[in-house]
Amino acid sequence: MNPLFSFYLSLGVLLFAVVTAVYFFQEWYVHHQHHPFFLYWAVGSLLLYLLQVPVILANLGVNFSLSQFSGFYGLTIPLSFGGFLLIYLGTLQASGRPFTAQQRLWATLWFAACLVASAYFFVLKRGELTSHFAFHLSNFGFFLPVYLLQAVAAARWFVALKGRGASARVGVGLLALAGLVAIVARGLLFARVLAYPPNLWFFAIVDFESLFLMRLLGLALLLMSFLFIHHSWHRGGVIIDHPYTLPPRA
Repeated sequence: MNPLFSFYLSLGVLLFAVVTAVYFFQEWYVHHQHHPFFLYWAVGSLLLYLLQVPVILANLGVNFSLSQFSGFYGLTIPLSFGGFLLIYLGTLQASGRPFTAQQRLWATLWFAACLVASAYFFVLKRGELTSHFAFHLSNFGFFLPVYLLQAVAAARWFVALKGRGASARVGVGLLALAGLVAIVARGLLFARVLAYPPNLWFFAIVDFESLFLMRLLGLALLLMSFLFIHHSWHRGGVIIDHPYTLPPRA
């Protein structure tokens, strides 16, 4: 495809992430910091698509050496993973299941493990890979599990909303769908990387429009889901007092 199309497509994903993050942060502030999941969703939405930045620059024509691109990519991988982890934890809180100190600990350790693995493969080894092990670890050790956790948490929330308003159910349904879209996008990336020799992983990622489209779709679903959920809290112009549950259907 046209490199300019690829550039604007990837830039669009990043801009959507920024708009989403600003919106959720504003909602957290408006609610006088009584709804912490808005803050988790704000920060998570922004971090989630920082993975697009090196691809945007590459499609803009910025020349990278493999070591330079690997260093940048190695930084954005754990940030993107941490972003989706925050969205998952925010979903737990919003659905009435605030996470415990033990869950905070395993989430922190999980993120730290992703950070160490990314630093080893893409910073210390400068992206000079001789096998696909790094991508197997990234998929099955980090991204796919958190995507599944998010989809399951949203699905459980959807089931618990039986008898509630349509806005709430549509929003939570879209939230679950966003997790499934993330799984499909990760599968597309994994299949494409495996089709290339390990040392050419860079070319498998740059200029992959299908992946950008899937990520854009996933982010749009996240934004729409929270808009529907937020609308259900404001029916009649009243904000509910309980920070983690939705109001009953009128």
